Amino acid sequence: MGTRPEKGAGRAYTPAGQVCHKEPDEDKPDLERVLVRSTSLCSVGYDPTTETLDVEFRDERVYRYRGVPPEVHAGLLAAPSLGRFFLAHIRGKYPCERR
Repeated sequence: MGTRPEKGAGRAYTPAGQVCHKEPDEDKPDLERVLVRSTSLCSVGYDPTTETLDVEFRDERVYRYRGVPPEVHAGLLAAPSLGRFFLAHIRGKYPCERR
């Protein structure tokens, strides 16, 4: 059994103890994100006013998707597999930029 990394600035932990890097980039403010239980995604943020979705992956990449309807965001959070839902319903379907 591995040891859990020390808690520190710029880190958050999932319920399974996996590290999510949360250090903000001052030049590109991210949406406030919530941690999710997923083997591929770390956190998800959404702004219903602008229909903007931020997705953080386990490897620290963050992508911003524009024009994502609220029902797609809700579907992502409710999906049994967030990674599969993301691949089927979000990736390649909405314009995005790497944060």
